[in-house]
Amino acid sequence: MHEFEDLSDALFGCPLSRVAIFDTETTGFSDGDEILEIAVVDGYGETLLSSYVRPQHHTKWPGAAEVNHITYADVRDAPTIEELAPSLAETLGSAGLVSGYNVSYDLSTLRRVGALSSWPRNTFDVMKEFARVHGKPSRKWGSKRWVRLSECAATYGYTFHPHDAEDDARATAFCFRHLLADGSYLRIAAQERSGRLQMALGQRRAAVEAAASLLEKQGPGTYAAELCWIEGACAGKQNLACCVDGVPVGLVPAASFWKVRTFFGEEEAEDGMLSCQVRLGESRGRPHAQLVLMDEEEWLDELVRLARIAHSS
Repeated sequence: MHEFEDLSDALFGCPLSRVAIFDTETTGFSDGDEILEIAVVDGYGETLLSSYVRPQHHTKWPGAAEVNHITYADVRDAPTIEELAPSLAETLGSAGLVSGYNVSYDLSTLRRVGALSSWPRNTFDVMKEFARVHGKPSRKWGSKRWVRLSECAATYGYTFHPHDAEDDARATAFCFRHLLADGSYLRIAAQERSGRLQMALGQRRAAVEAAASLLEKQGPGTYAAELCWIEGACAGKQNLACCVDGVPVGLVPAASFWKVRTFFGEEEAEDGMLSCQVRLGESRGRPHAQLVLMDEEEWLDELVRLARIAHSS
């Protein structure tokens, strides 16, 4: 599945092994209902956590049982959500991307029952993203209507038994991978994420002087560069700098650092010395620098190539 791995990395800076996709089964949908089953898989569909959950306030849920076929006898000896919370928080917290089918509902449920203290930094809702390109038009809502997980999976040729948390999570992982390789969706996703390929750099006096020197010698244009760590103004602090021939011409602002980590992947970004480009010019008589992580057309071409490989595999 390396072609899907590369697509996930290119779009999210996150390999499939660091994507956590989860699903829950509950006693119902009201605020007082409880979790009966939870499962977490990675982007390949490999199980990371799977367990029945013993509710603390319910012994019967006839309506939900007709759908998920879970009875009190199934969960009587299972751990409570409080007992599962530490391993669940670790599994989701260590992921680079948390996904699911209607993931906001499941995350809200975990927050409501105290199993998750904070919302993950990066989330991806397969249900909502799939609906953007394959959902049925809805006059009532004025947008594409969401479809069931089974219908989404069938679009990509996958069949399963719904309303089992582990099976649902695996099906969602399958849909996640194939949605990324779906040409209709890829065009939208690539356009929305292409903005992260460029960002303005911060410049201190030394960087301004270095940029001015380059402009004087070679003029405005795009230069080959590297991202590397340099000592910051405060002791023990480092800054990620954009360097041309080893000389910093700008610093990655703190607000933009996550974009760099997402683009290259966390481990690569932390290692530094990453190849990139810097666009130098002048504005109001002052040199300015813009980081170019990758040429946009080159990046889009690469995504299309990976998607074609995924479809043919």
